[in-house]
Formats: sequence, structure tokens, C-alpha cells
Amino acid sequence: MLVLLGCSGSPSTKPAPEAPAVLPGPIAGTSQTLLPNGWKLSPAGALTPLGDLPLNLQISPDGRLAAVVNAGWGENSVQLLDAATGQLLDTRVVPAAWVGLAFGPDGRTLYASGGQHNRIHSFRVEGQKLRPDSALVLGEKWPKQKIGVAGLVVDGRRNALYAVTREDNSLYTLDLKTRQVVRTIKLPAEAYGVVLSPDGARLYISLWGGHAVATYDIASQKLLPSITVESHPNDMVLTRDGRRLFVANANSNSVSIIDTRLGRVTETLNTALFPNSPAGSTPDGVALNADDTQLYIANADNNCVAVFDVREPLASRPLGFVPTGWYPTAVRVAGSQLLVANGKGQLSKPNPNGPNPVRDVGEKGAGYIGGLLSRLAGAPAAAR
Repeated sequence: MLVLLGCSGSPSTKPAPEAPAVLPGPIAGTSQTLLPNGWKLSPAGALTPLGDLPLNLQISPDGRLAAVVNAGWGENSVQLLDAATGQLLDTRVVPAAWVGLAFGPDGRTLYASGGQHNRIHSFRVEGQKLRPDSALVLGEKWPKQKIGVAGLVVDGRRNALYAVTREDNSLYTLDLKTRQVVRTIKLPAEAYGVVLSPDGARLYISLWGGHAVATYDIASQKLLPSITVESHPNDMVLTRDGRRLFVANANSNSVSIIDTRLGRVTETLNTALFPNSPAGSTPDGVALNADDTQLYIANADNNCVAVFDVREPLASRPLGFVPTGWYPTAVRVAGSQLLVANGKGQLSKPNPNGPNPVRDVGEKGAGYIGGLLSRLAGAPAAAR
């Protein structure tokens, strides 16, 4: 044992000075933020505050507008932004929301999932504002009916809206003229997202609960054999020619690349920060650049976007990572910009009026997380 002696020659009992506590929040003298878990954030690009837990981000057909759906513990909402500047243009509070979000083919309508309220919120886009329209109803609200609206996509050729669900595991086809459900097809497992092939012939549906992608032939109104991917498939994106489908697998640190002509996975990309990392990167968003040469992957639990060169089929290679805000949930390309929705913003907030056993979760003021939009101008360079 080492004993320190004071000037008088007797042992000193004076404790060593403690280092000043470093609390979560902005770090003085830097552009970084310290999270409660000890991680630091230094998001690239310009930042726009959003609502509580943005889950999806979509770009209008003309590329001028971006829409976001917020579906956290607090106030749920749909927001409209200027895609070029990130300026928030309008916010519409909704009673319930989830991940589904889709523009109509002319950009004049916007549809958003109503989650367990079992409806689809409808808005007219007029003068850079959202004008509420009548909702499309799939059934009575939970718990009377357990449906749970998830992903959405609009079929302009047939004036139809397709919705997939996570509680009754189904594909709903709605007629946008009558605003009625015209067909329901049972799916093999809980669904998350849905995309329409460029030729309008098929739907691809990520089965969160089934480790697979379901394929639906629209003309025959039949499900084709499912394509096995990895755990918890969610967001998807197709190349412009429809020949490759990229599927984010949240519980496997991976993106599956499906050759749609062969109907099988031909490549699997590892999205984690390090080789052989355990599950925990949580890829939950994918986007391609304009010429389908680069793939951007939102790694929610790594607080970054992974960038891959995918110009050559069967020869994809990682380029690096772009730092984001806390828990990126969606990534999209708008012209020469990369837009990233960050589910938890930059820092937790106090919630003295938060959820408790005697108050409804959706009551105003119950939120404690603020979302964030990261906007990166120009072709983003990945940091190796």
C-alpha cells in the first residue's frame, strides 16, 4: 500500500479532487452532443427540427417537397418540408400514425398510415400546405379490430392505393375514386413496407415477421413464392429498371440484394461499422442515388449512414459512413442532396408530463424525444 505523507509527516486523508461531471448535452467548444449512453453525435449537414420520432421520409415526384410522418409517444403528425432548403412548411397533427407514407403520382396528394386506428390519413398538397381530406378506412379502431396499417404505395395506372398491415398480416387494395377497400389478400407474416415495380406489374412486400419478401402479381391478383432474406426486413428500394431490389434487414446488420428476374438474393451487404459485429446496427432505411450507382443505408443504432458502391451487380463494395443524428430512421435522395430523418433528434428532453398509467399515451405534452432532419448538400462523401 502506498501512503502519501503530508508536510507535517502524518498521513494525509484529503481526498483527490474529482473530475468535473460531464453531463449529456452540447459539448462546449465543439459541434458535438453527448448522449446519455456516452456516445457522441456530430451529424453532417444542415439540421431541421421535426416532430416526435419521425419514422418515414418521402420525396414528392417533382423532387421539390419532402414529407415526414412522426409516430412517437407524444403528438403524432405529418409534416411537409422544402426538400432543397429543409424549411418546415406545414405540420398536421393526427390522432395516430405509423410508418406508411406515400405521395400520389402527381404530387398533389399525400397518404399517411393511421396505425392502430386502422385508417389512412389523406391530404391535398396545395400551396406548400397540407389540406386534410377524408380518411380511407380499413376497419374499426383497435381493439375492436386488429389491423395496424404499415407501408403504403400508390398505383397511378389503376388509381389504387395498396396498404400492408402488421396485425392482421394482409395486403389491402383501395380504390382511390370510391375510397373503399376492394380486395384483401392474406400475407404469410406481419408486413412492414411495400414498393411497386416500375412497370406496375408487381408489388414487393417486406415481411417483418417472416424473414422474407412477398411478391404479389397485380394482374392475376395472386401471391408468388416469397423470397427469403435475413431477419426483420423493413425498408426497400428498387433500381430504375426494376431488376434489383435492396432490402434492409434490421436484426441482421445487412441489406439483401434481390435479382427480381431470378427471384432470389444474389448479394448480402454487411452494414455494420466493423466486420463480424453482433446484431445491433439496425439498418432501417435504404435509398439509391439518381443513376443507381450508390446505395445509402440508415444504420439506426450506429447513428450513421453506410454508403456502398453498387454500380456492378455481384461486386458491391463499401465506401464508408456518414455521421447522422440520433437513430436515423429513413434516408432519401432529393436531387443532389441526401435527406436523413433522425428518430431521436440530438438529445432526450425532460418529460414530466410523460406516459403514465392514468393518462393516454397520445395526450398532448407526453413526448420526450424530438426528431431531426439532416440535409447534406452535394454528393455526400463517406468518411472511412
